[in-house]
Amino acid sequence: MPNARTQCPYCDSQAVKDLAYFLRIPGVDLFQCHTCLEIWHVPNDQNWPPGRDLLGPMKLEGWRKRTRLQPVQFEWEEEPQPRAVRLVRKSAQVGDPVRVAVAGVEVEGRIEVVESSILHVRIGRRLF
Repeated sequence: MPNARTQCPYCDSQAVKDLAYFLRIPGVDLFQCHTCLEIWHVPNDQNWPPGRDLLGPMKLEGWRKRTRLQPVQFEWEEEPQPRAVRLVRKSAQVGDPVRVAVAGVEVEGRIEVVESSILHVRIGRRLF
């Protein structure tokens, strides 16, 4: 079983910071990943599962007006393809919604992995 105290449950990075010094919530410990900047909590006496329900919904800035060309790889593709991408933040983060231009139409998906400059995106019914 993974350990959400030492490994990020969103991007699997080992760069996890314990936020107990800054934020104290009775019954849980808070952590933040230095790689994807996600924040989660874990019950005091457990290592798994992580939760986000105490933190409330994520506040997104809204869709960016500009698109940018970026390599995108959908789950069924073997190689990434350069595509026009519209993000909700200035930089792509795991778990964020994304709009990708495919055949002249923007399809909405969710960023699963950010690998160097390649976005791995999931679209369709299994989005969330």
